[in-house]
Amino acid sequence: MEKDELQKYCKDLHLVLSDGDLNDLKGFDLYSELLIFRMMINDNTTPLKALSILKKTNGSSPNISIALRIMLTIPVTSACAKRSFLKLKLIKTFLRNKLNQDKLQTLHLYILNKKYLTTLTTKIL
Repeated sequence: MEKDELQKYCKDLHLVLSDGDLNDLKGFDLYSELLIFRMMINDNTTPLKALSILKKTNGSSPNISIALRIMLTIPVTSACAKRSFLKLKLIKTFLRNKLNQDKLQTLHLYILNKKYLTTLTTKIL
């Protein structure tokens, strides 16, 4: 990724995570930290190895840590929401089918006991 493109993405992330004067990270600081961090790793570095290198810096890259935490939590939250809606849909379908099955069983009993149903009056009920 080119430096100009990286700087643009850092600035965009800064704007997205800002709320007035409050912000979670500083875009230019994140850009500087990423340039330094890029020199510490190579193209073959695994994500786990990169994370251990980041941890060894002892907090000298706080904006990278914040950006990684935000990035890693977003997919998990959307996946959980999808799963919970799917479970809710399955439960609702089960309950609807159960209700329909109960209605069919009751109707079947009515048909089997038709002669008793015709003799029922409101006084008996």
